[in-house]
Amino acid sequence: MKHACAIVLLFSLLLMGHTQATAADNTGYVAAELIHKQQLRYPRHELERGREGWVRLSWVVDTDGSVTDVVVDDSSGQKYLEKAAIRTVKAYKYKPAMQNGVPIQQGNNRMLMSFHIERNSNNAAKPDFAAAYKKGRRLIDKGKLKEAEKVITRLQNRKKWNLYEDAHFWLLKSVYLLSAGQQTEAMDTLAKATFYDKAKLGPSVRPYLPKKAYIAAMMQLYLLQVQHQLYRDALNTYKKLKTSYPNTKQLQKMQKSADKIIALSRQDSLLQIDGNTSAQGFWKYQPLRRAFSLADINGKLDKLVISCSRKVFNVDAEPNRLWRIPESVGECTICIYGDADTAFKLYEHPANKP
Repeated sequence: MKHACAIVLLFSLLLMGHTQATAADNTGYVAAELIHKQQLRYPRHELERGREGWVRLSWVVDTDGSVTDVVVDDSSGQKYLEKAAIRTVKAYKYKPAMQNGVPIQQGNNRMLMSFHIERNSNNAAKPDFAAAYKKGRRLIDKGKLKEAEKVITRLQNRKKWNLYEDAHFWLLKSVYLLSAGQQTEAMDTLAKATFYDKAKLGPSVRPYLPKKAYIAAMMQLYLLQVQHQLYRDALNTYKKLKTSYPNTKQLQKMQKSADKIIALSRQDSLLQIDGNTSAQGFWKYQPLRRAFSLADINGKLDKLVISCSRKVFNVDAEPNRLWRIPESVGECTICIYGDADTAFKLYEHPANKP
């Protein structure tokens, strides 16, 4: 396969650095400006195998304009593509963000990188994939989960893999995980299955999942996020579905629940969220409120990074300490680092109360 047959599509979901200079706002803040953008290269190994995929990253722009703390927030699972995306972003160069003329760190920079091969653009599954997918669904419906797991493993190890198959694979795996009672893992796979919505694909591209399957998956994802008290994620799922299919009956049901979440964010009670650093040794979370503390740490936590649009805080992950995030620093993401599989509780506190 020649490189000429590959088209690498680069979508920017939220890129805080701009290619044009930005004037200071009334607080004296100037956003970082991207001055060198490295070209994304398709890994030869994956290109020759016909493997498509996507990677969503976040990073910090340091005070010297370099990129630090690059994190893969989610991906289709191909490590070669993840490494290529990380390598690309690390080569970016910025004019740093400024606050009253002083360079500052800028967090919450995000981008989606999509690896797409032109000849795979017909949005269809190969016959062997389609047959295995149907077999897997039948086995799950019959409760034969061990046999279904083998089918899923074989599918994941296929050499060729397009984005249409990617969405259906993660949908199949989410059905399997839900049947096996693994709700936390199912949230991850449902997010992958529904990653490409109509907004990302554009009006001229047929969605990878049929409308009915996409809406059902988004509803299931939303319910699981609410059940696990991932309220900010749930609101994002609701907004995403509203953008793709604004006139569905299911959306009306979600609207009432979303309104309750917004009301909950303003109440005086504590919100408890169960966290775990997992095998990767870190846990990432978008808070609903702007004050939080950590408690009941079962293991070891090292550092806490609060990555905000206008500032980045690096502190020790101390238990029972209250952190308050100023409104002036913009939207934030919390990332907690520590030993693998360290469990803990994060409490979100009401505004101006301990």
